[in-house]
Amino acid sequence: YSSFGLIPMCDGQKTIYYDINGRQKKIVTGISKVVSNGTRFITKINGSSNQLLDENLNILKSAISISGYGSDETFVCEVEDEKYIIIDKFGKSITKKSYNDIYSLYNETYKFKVGGKFGFLDKSGNEIILPIFESADNFYEELANVSKDGKTFGFINKSGSFIIPPIYDAAD
Repeated sequence: YSSFGLIPMCDGQKTIYYDINGRQKKIVTGISKVVSNGTRFITKINGSSNQLLDENLNILKSAISISGYGSDETFVCEVEDEKYIIIDKFGKSITKKSYNDIYSLYNETYKFKVGGKFGFLDKSGNEIILPIFESADNFYEELANVSKDGKTFGFINKSGSFIIPPIYDAAD
C-alpha cells in the first residue's frame, strides 16, 4: 500500500480504496490492477492503459503504460506506441523529447533507446551519454558494459568515457 495511508483492493472489475483503519474511501470501477511505488498509485484500466493517481485519487497522467520502478519521484511513461518519456510525480514531462524505449531508473540513470542505439539519461531527464551504443547494460558501481558494434565490449563511466576499452569479445 502507499505511504499516504490508502490500501487499494482489486477484484478485477473495480478497486476499493481503504484507509489504514479499514474505512472505505473510494470505489473506482474499470480498474483491474493497482500498484503503488510509495508516493503514487499506478492503475491498469480494463487491461488497456494506465493512470497515475495522486493521494486524493486524482488522475495526474493517462498513458499506454506507466512504470515507477527504481524511483518514487519519477516514472517511465509510454505516451504512444514506442514513444516513451519520463514524468515527475505530478504527471509533468521532464524529458525534452520522446524515445523508442526508456528503462527503469537504476543507479541514478535511465538507459534509453532511440533509432536502434542506446544512451543514458540522468534522473532529471537530461541526456548524459548520447545514443551511440549497439548494446548497453545499466550502470553498476559507476560503470556500464557497452558495445558500439555489437561484437566487442568495454566499460564506460557516467561521462561516457571508456574505462576499459571495447576490445573484448564478452564482459561479465
